[in-house]
Amino acid sequence: MPKAKLLTKHHLKFLSFPSAFRSTIFLTCVLVFAVCSIRQSGNLQFLELAVFDLMMRVRGETEPESRITVVGIGESDLTAWQQSTFSDRLLAKLIKKLQEHRPAVIGLNIYREIPQPPGSAELLQQLEAENVIAIERIDQNGEVPAPFNIPPERVGFNHLLLDNDGKVRRNFIALAHGDRSSSEEDFLYSFALQISINYLGAENQLEIEPEFLKLQETIFPNLKANSGGYQLSTSDIVGSQILLNYHSPNIARQLSFAQVLAGDFDPDWIKDRVILIGYTAPSKKDIFSTPFGVEQMPGVAIQAQMIGQILSTVLDGRSLFKFLPQWGEVVWIWFWSYTG
Repeated sequence: MPKAKLLTKHHLKFLSFPSAFRSTIFLTCVLVFAVCSIRQSGNLQFLELAVFDLMMRVRGETEPESRITVVGIGESDLTAWQQSTFSDRLLAKLIKKLQEHRPAVIGLNIYREIPQPPGSAELLQQLEAENVIAIERIDQNGEVPAPFNIPPERVGFNHLLLDNDGKVRRNFIALAHGDRSSSEEDFLYSFALQISINYLGAENQLEIEPEFLKLQETIFPNLKANSGGYQLSTSDIVGSQILLNYHSPNIARQLSFAQVLAGDFDPDWIKDRVILIGYTAPSKKDIFSTPFGVEQMPGVAIQAQMIGQILSTVLDGRSLFKFLPQWGEVVWIWFWSYTG
């Protein structure tokens, strides 16, 4: 009989390799299944969104968006005029003053479905200008229409989408109107999109498809329920939405109502620019949480962020956020589970 050979450490390691490999693969699969299941349930969403918020904050300050100027109505303006809501005459006076310096677009981020006399006729006259865009509200709290004399092509909804933690991270661009066919006429456009279309002169260069929105030659892919760190329900992902790529907290140059009326500004800050008018006073409660931290941002400033994202993407080629498909995320998780 042949003599039994002594098993060296090398032989033992070689013989045990298939078993160790199988164990590694098995444990990797278990880990991948566990992570994917927890992620699918939405229990990791808060962590992934926290990483997104951190990414927004660490990018630091950038130069203000030169195409946009915000005219904010603050607490000092309300106090000076002793009005909690500005009269139609004051708004008309403000718009007229701005029009003297030939802005490209004026966006009025103030609801005006009910006249606030005196000066209602004066305001209606100012709102007839082709470069004035007004807002309407469409949300769970009901509808607030735009002033009656403004045609639909100069009206946009200003509804902001809030995540579960109350923060604004999505740019809501368009919404199908009712259950009619999906032609462009059957979509409601956001305030930001209407202003961008008007600024670009792209009235006939918009295409809306189930998977994307195309403005001129730029495609904005729709956010999906599981894009990035999200695990959203189908009811949360209606219409055309993209992840909001914030510019910086100070998105645009800001003037006060008093500065504009006094002429205390450089006319170049108005000429050929997008001018947004809105309340910045905390007492108006038009303030929202953002990825930038505890300090809340006025709604008009968030609209500036959304307009800035659309314009910089179309005109400057600024990148949109891109996401792996679901199978790609599984492969990514498997790779790190195995190598880790």
